[in-house]
Parts: sequence; structure tokens; C-alpha cells
Amino acid sequence: MAFNRARGWALAIGIAAAYQAAPAAATGIPVYCYNCQDASFNAAHSIIDAIRSQTEALLNGMDYVMRTEKTLDMISKQADQKIANAKALEPSLGAKPRSACGQSAAAGLRSATASASSKTVALLNKAAAGYNNQTRGLAPTESRREYVIRNIMERMDQPTYDAAKLVMQNEPISAANASGYQQQLTDTLMATNPFPVEMPSAEQIERIKKSGSQGERESLARQIALVKRQQVAQYPIMRAFEAITQRITPEGIQYLIEDIKPYLSDEDKARLAGKISPNQLDELLATYRVRSPRWTKAMIATPSPEAVAKESMLIAAEQLNQTFQSKRLLDDILRMLSMTEGRTASQAGLTSQ
Repeated sequence: MAFNRARGWALAIGIAAAYQAAPAAATGIPVYCYNCQDASFNAAHSIIDAIRSQTEALLNGMDYVMRTEKTLDMISKQADQKIANAKALEPSLGAKPRSACGQSAAAGLRSATASASSKTVALLNKAAAGYNNQTRGLAPTESRREYVIRNIMERMDQPTYDAAKLVMQNEPISAANASGYQQQLTDTLMATNPFPVEMPSAEQIERIKKSGSQGERESLARQIALVKRQQVAQYPIMRAFEAITQRITPEGIQYLIEDIKPYLSDEDKARLAGKISPNQLDELLATYRVRSPRWTKAMIATPSPEAVAKESMLIAAEQLNQTFQSKRLLDDILRMLSMTEGRTASQAGLTSQ
């Protein structure tokens, strides 16, 4: 009996417990776990930090790649520029040909000798004036005509006297031998004016100017005018004589001279051994390209368009210089033709003095 009662109480308590537990299972029971919340927060932050770290590493990697590519591109461009500069500046690549150095040295030589050239021409013209007035220095009683004839016989009748070579050819002459230089100048003047005007002595000229008769004064005036005209006619000859005077030391263009030596005669080589004349310098710069196999090979083989452009520029500059020289000679010819026309139109008595 007691056992059954105990079983009944147990059953009642179990039913009551089951009845009370049914609503709890349906609605849920709120549970608060502070440790779980911190763990979840820390886990989320760890994930975010990991993503941030990976993103930063990825950005750094991309930045490194871009910087590397930029550096490599810059190095490549620098290498290309160095190659271009080498072709433009390196002599072994044909960028600075021998001709460029020669033209540069020639420009210096021409600049240095330009002022000396005009002074030399002035001195030569003074010498021509002295030759044309040589009879002024004779004694009043000495025959002017006989003096001139004697000079012609003694000098021009010699087998070694070559008037055509003196006047027409451009044979260089050395100024080192003063006496020989003076003799060739006198020979050249004699070829262009073998019969200088027979001028009175200096004392007679002064007397005629002060107190001479009308006939004496007119005759003297005609003689003076003719002497001056002869000097004008000889001016191109004197300028040409200056141009063949060897007075330039060609130290800067020796290799250009060496380039064309195989194509020169022994006589030409001897002329280029020391100082050269302005004519020789002009001829050398105008013709050495077509005579030099080195220049031809350099222009054909050079990989540098800059070198070809520079060479073309130098050739054009030299052509301008040669054109100017031709223009100056043409001006001389035109002036001489004008003087000839004026002389022809002068009085017959003036030209017969």
C-alpha cells in the first residue's frame, strides 16, 4: 500500500513537471554567454585584420610590380638613349667623322688667317705700286726706257721665266725664303706690266706740280692716272698671289692630308709636307671627300643618321664658302671689265703713254 502511494506521488510530480516543461520548450529560454560574445567579437576582428593584412600585402606587391616595371622601362629607355648618344658622339661608330674634325680645324684656320690675309694683300698692293713707280727713283738724266728694256732682257728672256705659270696657275709658293718670295712677286708684276710708265724723278715731279708748264702738268697727270689704273688691274693678281702663299700650319687637318696623299704626285705631297696656302686649304676641303676611300666607307657603313646629317651640313657649309669665293672672283672680273670699258673710252693719248 505504501509502495503504491509512493508511485502515485512520483507519477503526479512527473506529470506536473512535464506540463510545466512544455511551454518552455515551445517559447525558448534566453541564455546569456559573455565569454561566447567576446570570442565571436575577437574572431570577427581577427578575420578583418587578416583580410586587411592580405589586402595590404597585395597592394604592396602590386606597387612593387609597378615600380619594378617602371624602373625596367626607364633602364631600357636610358640604354636606348645611351646607344643613340654613342652613335651620335662615338667616333668609332662614325658619329664624329674625320671630316667633321677637319672642318672644325679648317674653320679655326680660316678665322685666324682672315685678318692676316687682308693685311698681306695690302702689302702686296704696296709692292705693286712700288714696281709701277720704279722709274721715279732713277736719276733725272738716266733713260727710263733703257732701264725697263734692260730689266726685260735680263729677266724675262731667261728659260726659267714662265709668265703663264706665274699668272694663270695656282702653284703654291713658300714665304720662308724671303728673297725667293720677293723675286717671284717681281716676276709676276713684270708679267702683268712689263713696261711700267716712264715717270720723271721725284724731284722733277715736285717741280712740275709747282711750276711746270701746262704740257708738263698734263703729261704728268696722264702718267699718274695710268700708273693708278695699272695698279687696279694688278689687284686681282695680288690677291691671287696672296692665296698661293704658304703660310698656314695645318696641324688640325693632318689626317685629311694623309687621306688624299695616295692620290697625289710626289710633288704635291712635298707641297703638303709643311705649311699650306689658303688655296691649298680650300682645294683640300672641297675635294678630299671624293679622293678619300676612308670617307666613302665611313659614310656607307655608319649606323648613325646624326653623323650623316652633320656631314651633309658641313658639306653644305663648304659649298657656301666655295660659292662665296666664286662670287668674289666674279666681282673682280666685273670690276675689271668696267675698268677696261672706262679705259677704252678714255683719250687715246692717255692709253698710249
